[in-house]
Amino acid sequence: MIGTLAATTTAFQARLAPGSGDPSPVGLLANVYLGGRRVWTFRVAAGQWDPASSTLDVAWPASLVPHLSGVAGARLEVCRDTDSPATFVADGALSFAGVDTELALVDPLTGAHLVVNKWGRLAKSFETAGEDFKLEVLASARQIIDLLRDELGLEPFITGGTLLGLVRDGKLISNDDDADLAYVSGHENPSDVVLESYKVERLLGRHGLETVRHSSGHLQVMFGGTDYADGYYVDIFTYFVTAGWFHGTFHARERASDVTVFPLQTLTHGGLELPIPANTEQMLCAIYGPNWHTPDPAFTFETPESAGRRFYWWLNHFDPFREDWEDYHRGIISKNANPEPSVMALWLAGELEPGSVVLELGCGLGTDSIALASAGMRVLGSDYSRPAIAFATSQARTGTPASLVHFEVANVNSIRHMAALVKSVAELAGQGQPVTVYSRNLLDNLHYLGRDNALLAISHILSRGGHAYLQVRNPKSGTGSHDVHEPLGERIFDPWEFSGRLAHFGLEIIKSNFVTEPGHAGSALSYVLGKVAK
Repeated sequence: MIGTLAATTTAFQARLAPGSGDPSPVGLLANVYLGGRRVWTFRVAAGQWDPASSTLDVAWPASLVPHLSGVAGARLEVCRDTDSPATFVADGALSFAGVDTELALVDPLTGAHLVVNKWGRLAKSFETAGEDFKLEVLASARQIIDLLRDELGLEPFITGGTLLGLVRDGKLISNDDDADLAYVSGHENPSDVVLESYKVERLLGRHGLETVRHSSGHLQVMFGGTDYADGYYVDIFTYFVTAGWFHGTFHARERASDVTVFPLQTLTHGGLELPIPANTEQMLCAIYGPNWHTPDPAFTFETPESAGRRFYWWLNHFDPFREDWEDYHRGIISKNANPEPSVMALWLAGELEPGSVVLELGCGLGTDSIALASAGMRVLGSDYSRPAIAFATSQARTGTPASLVHFEVANVNSIRHMAALVKSVAELAGQGQPVTVYSRNLLDNLHYLGRDNALLAISHILSRGGHAYLQVRNPKSGTGSHDVHEPLGERIFDPWEFSGRLAHFGLEIIKSNFVTEPGHAGSALSYVLGKVAK
């Protein structure tokens, strides 16, 4: 028997027909289809099932909620595993947000189908990709293997989901979206391990490959695509052994004697010879646990505290929310939107003398930077969102003198990036000339690491003179008017703690007030900072 399915934009309810197989769906795999296409797989939890009414009540993933707009035929299939027939089925015709057009979960710039991946994000997958595309991804991985081996003497190999799919299934996992590589560092001291990873990054850059750094032990190499959208990427993980323990960034920590990597073997797939660990059973068990043989599309990583603690403090994490912000910016770009400059930017344009040098941290699509440049300022805008910087650069070319505004990809969570940014703006200003720092809604999105990096950079810059104009969302204003598509960020900003933290960096608040921005921005706090006089 087939049950019924109904939904709101926050959750769905499935009334499952009794006696259709297993007595309860708890612990089973549930596949959700919208418009005839699988968009999400999860494992049913006890708290989601009401046996008295035979009802399954499940919240939609947070990443999916902003995109639930339109109508779609829906289907829920619950099964024991990927090879078993569905034991519970429910159908329904869903309508979201009062929109009567067909719901489309696609990349706004490329039209590629999106699914909820193992990180809970909406992303592309191999599920609808052709074999030629999958072989192209593996060929790019092989290219990187050869490069690192020939020029750095490293021995990279296939790992992670790529190894799991090729060893277990003889093909790439359909709900995966990349290729995974790793190498075992020749060093034991974590500092040396980190330095080696940066050597890898520099080598890739010299060969014209674009990289994004997630941590000091995790690089992504980007391939194909357009100015605003990536085609695919290859992960490079740094594995290392310290004090007799094998560490497989970012998840595995096992006794080194239990993970045999060398000598590498070779696995052939699609005519490509791919190096793999000496003992794939041990490696896959270290990464995915002892049940790695059983396909589990609802799999999520559960990193042991002992491993997570070491990986974070040794290798850090530079990339929180970047992918979410890039998706957000791509959505705006796809709509050909023309955002208006902020109230604060327009006010600042009247406060500064023409010719003043301005550094905008977290410039997003560059609207405020371009407005300041149009008022005669010399501006450097920075953000870690690559499509945003590409868009800002293209917009600047169309209407603003090229000599007045420039944009750089820079990650405030990375002290290396911030040091390079300080150097860039100093060169723009010239010897001894003051620089104004400007930032909106950045500090309240950051973890303490990024906040302190930003304040350290501001402290260096204000040593030349000038002031920092910073705006953050009013922490008491709530999120009721928040743009549902905009990432929430860390949301740990505390104005009292912030004002005390400034003294550590030799900064002080000269002035503070409230600013009211139209639309979703709402009420915000505005600060003018100066360098403490000595």
